[in-house]
Amino acid sequence: MSNIRPEHYKNCSLECWDAMKLVLGTDGFISFCLGNAFKYLWRHEYKNGKEDILKAGIYLGRARKYINDDSYLDTKDQLKQLTELYQEKLKEYEISTES
Repeated sequence: MSNIRPEHYKNCSLECWDAMKLVLGTDGFISFCLGNAFKYLWRHEYKNGKEDILKAGIYLGRARKYINDDSYLDTKDQLKQLTELYQEKLKEYEISTES
């Protein structure tokens, strides 16, 4: 995945991620991120392979940034399950996430 922030997201000084969080609120944004991570892990074999796995990691990272206290215990469990699946796929495809 060569471009994490393509040109079509640069037409505004506000990051798209930040705008979504403002519109959806923290809970909605976390759900959005976890849902997208799930989608990319679900479809990776049939669509974009490694690229989808890497995209899932981006969404998991965004969700993890906001799941930081005990009010998100159920969500932490969902994040943990998706992260475990993500890590399995990284190993399966021999993808390194270290820069």
